[in-house]
Amino acid sequence: MAQPNYKNHLKNQYDSLTWDYGLLEFDKSFLTDKGILPFKYGVFPVSKYDLFKKDGFKGVGSSSKFSKFNGNDVFFNYFFINKSSLNSHLLKEKNDEVFFLIGIFTDYIDTDLTNQISNMIVSRNHPDYIGQGVFKTKNDQFDYVAFKAYEGNSHAIVNMKMFDLNYGNIILIKPKKDSTFRYLQLDHKEIFSTDEIQEIIDNLKNDKNILKFSND
Repeated sequence: MAQPNYKNHLKNQYDSLTWDYGLLEFDKSFLTDKGILPFKYGVFPVSKYDLFKKDGFKGVGSSSKFSKFNGNDVFFNYFFINKSSLNSHLLKEKNDEVFFLIGIFTDYIDTDLTNQISNMIVSRNHPDYIGQGVFKTKNDQFDYVAFKAYEGNSHAIVNMKMFDLNYGNIILIKPKKDSTFRYLQLDHKEIFSTDEIQEIIDNLKNDKNILKFSND
């Protein structure tokens, strides 16, 4: 089966005849958004998703969890891509793919989480996807962004620290009292879905290296 031509896709971005004007009008509603995210949401015209590959897009998403690691509060956020004709051969029986999972150790949880947490993922770069977020502890702020590219590159940036997600898409961050940070980058080896997130977090709690990391 012929693979989609990425160079043709890039050319389409300049061709107004290929643009999805419904998406463009919808995105204009975000122009007044005053959120606390690292990057302002920019409204650009994009070509119709099905021009790259029919049924190649079935949605993206972002979700969060709180957990305790040996008495430490840990905030988790993750970005995922739903199964489509582009990734079904990789996902097999799974319904989606989590391409980035971040866990941040925190000394503070606000009663109004909207003051502490903000995140979003966008599909307007389809077939590439990017998500971003903010998490605030009592004395620190974590800005992060992660992307998964169709041609294979996947990276994340957390407070200007860059991670190549091809070497592990689970990142744990722990702030220290001297305002420095420590981190672990973990490679799950296999594609995992949103249905497996809680199991993965529970397994991390029992990992000896992570127990040492959380006690440090």
